[in-house]
Amino acid sequence: MKYILSSLLLSACSSVPDKEIVKRNVIEIANNAATASQASNTMLYSYAGVFLFIAGALTSAFWDRRSGLILIGCGVASGTVPYIVTSTYFAWISALTLLSVASIGVWYLRWKAMHEAKEEEKKDA
Repeated sequence: MKYILSSLLLSACSSVPDKEIVKRNVIEIANNAATASQASNTMLYSYAGVFLFIAGALTSAFWDRRSGLILIGCGVASGTVPYIVTSTYFAWISALTLLSVASIGVWYLRWKAMHEAKEEEKKDA
């Protein structure tokens, strides 16, 4: 009996994992969890994009074409968010987007100032 217990004890001692192996396993588990979380976020944005696209198509077909096209555009933008954020070109994409928005804002302010100037000329005449 004591030979059996001693052999079990010795076999248990030899099966204790090395600290490096444990560390690698913990890192693998953390990486798998991060990948699973990223995949679920990607699916969430994809589902939102599909929903907005379908809502836009139905709105365009049965109600207002302009509102439907806006919803379709929002659906496409929503579906691409996770791919753009994880892209290596994210800085360029965000910079060009901000530049485009700023350009549209400057154009609108210029148009509004010119429109108000024309209105004042009409009132003076």
